[in-house]
Amino acid sequence: MYCIELGVFVNNPLSSKNNIPLPSHINIHMPPPDTSLIGCCGAYCGTCRALLDKTCKGCKLGYDDGKRDIRAARCAMKRCCLMEKELETCAGCPEFEECPTIQGFFAKKGYKYKKYRESLEFIRKYGYQAFLEATRSWKGAYGRLEPVE
Repeated sequence: MYCIELGVFVNNPLSSKNNIPLPSHINIHMPPPDTSLIGCCGAYCGTCRALLDKTCKGCKLGYDDGKRDIRAARCAMKRCCLMEKELETCAGCPEFEECPTIQGFFAKKGYKYKKYRESLEFIRKYGYQAFLEATRSWKGAYGRLEPVE
């Protein structure tokens, strides 16, 4: 999270950069960001017309409450992220750079795969809250990501 008083990111579990312990005199109580609309791959589902129209179940919805069985998921990335490693997204994976599943996904042809990679790298650097704030102006599953000051 970004601490305005200190002007730095503090206690960001996804980033070793700028991971400064929060001083005891600063009391920040923020609920964890809702990552349910961020796909394991970095796609942002909050702007997806099919999801909004309820014709798509999205990457994560229904697994946490048992309405869907993660073991039956066809997506290897989703099974690894949600079932095996129990992560919010692949951004939190300690094997991110070496993972054949993640890197194989990013090696596919197509502009969107480059953008999904950028999304996960942004999350790794700045965290979920900064990512969700960046998505507010998006019209699709990916969009412009500006470095956080």
